[in-house]
Formats: sequence, C-alpha cells, structure tokens
Amino acid sequence: MTTLDETQRRILAAALDLFLAQGLKKTTVDEVAAQAGLTRITVYRYFADKGELVRAAFLDIPARLETLRTGLLAASSANIETSLSRLLTVIGTLPKGEFPHRLEELNRLYPAIAAEFHDRRVTAISAIFDHLFALAESQGRLRTDLNRDVIRAYFMVAVVNVLEYPALNTTNLTAADIFATVQAIFLHGILKE
Repeated sequence: MTTLDETQRRILAAALDLFLAQGLKKTTVDEVAAQAGLTRITVYRYFADKGELVRAAFLDIPARLETLRTGLLAASSANIETSLSRLLTVIGTLPKGEFPHRLEELNRLYPAIAAEFHDRRVTAISAIFDHLFALAESQGRLRTDLNRDVIRAYFMVAVVNVLEYPALNTTNLTAADIFATVQAIFLHGILKE
C-alpha cells in the first residue's frame, strides 16, 4: 500500500464525498478539483482519467481497513474494546452518502473496480475478525455456547453490509453511530441479563 501525500488525500476525500453525494456519473473532475481547492490540471497529474480517480477513491475505503488490520496485528497488548474502538474510528471516517446506490452504480459503470473494492473490503474485515476473535479467545472473553462460524457471519454482515442497508441511509445516523450500535451488540448482546 502506498502512502498518500496531502494533495492526493484532498483529491480522494473530495472525490469520495461527491461520488457518494451526487453519483459517479454526475460528478466531474472539475467538481472534484474545485471541492479539493485545486485545479483540474493538478487532479490529472495524480489521476490519468476519471476511472482511475473512481478506483482510487473507492479503494481508499478498504485501504483504511487494511491499515487498521496492520495496526491491530502490531498492537499485541490491545484488548477487545480498544480494538473495536479503533475499527469504529476507521468506520467513522467514512463520508455519509448514498452508499447502497453508489455501490450499485459502481458495479454498473466500473464492474472491475466494484469487484476489487468488494474483495479487498471483505478480505480486510475477515482478517480483522480473525484478529478480534483470537484476541477475545486469548483473554477468555468468549462464550462457549456460540459457534465461531455464526459469529463470523454476523460480524461480516454487520461490518460489511450495515452501511449498504438502504433504510439506514434515510436516517441522520453517521457510519460511526451505526457501528457503535453494532459494537455494543457484538460486545454485550441485545438482551439484559
């Protein structure tokens, strides 16, 4: 994974904000440049065409998860709450927008990018789950009556698909708000003891 300079970061943030807010097809490179406070020429110095910009903007999401995974693996003394909070922080950095509709549009207009986005996101979240599960297991925090495969399926659906659930896009909840509830359910269940 490459480290982005400040100009690239600004371009990608502006592009992702606009793509999620108004759509991939409607967003122009000129609009991305204006929102980033740059010229169109500067954007083209970093990204050869709109397709490359779309790819970089959307793949920045799994790149954030991959960076988190690397950080979690390096932090051997972390506890499950701290690790989940770090995941919450990363998810909280995602811009609000019409995520389900934009992923459909991405799949329709750029199917190879959509497939790469999906594969990298699922791979990163799966690795994060494996780390969290092993961490909870080493800390003696796991209930013995739960099946690991069911827990994995719940976690994957919750983390991968919760932002794609259309009904949640009609609320004023941020990605961080949504995942905070997912985190509470993961840690404590939904029923009082």
